[in-house]
Amino acid sequence: MVQKYVGVVYEHVKQNKAKKDKEIVEIFYTSQKKEYRKKLDAIVQKLIKKYDMHLLLDMVIFHKEFQKENGSRHPFP
Repeated sequence: MVQKYVGVVYEHVKQNKAKKDKEIVEIFYTSQKKEYRKKLDAIVQKLIKKYDMHLLLDMVIFHKEFQKENGSRHPFP
């Protein structure tokens, strides 16, 4: 009897995990889109001004784009 319930619980967990994994992957790919990064950049810029902070290169670096534009050069000298 216990084995039956363990099997049911296992299947339930497995199905929900698959759903969650898919959601996480979807969120990741959404975060790689330019529109998302523009929104994120705007938020970061507001926080920088609010807390009187400074960025090393005076910009938010999206590493994939930075590397495409600058070769494999590291963003920091």
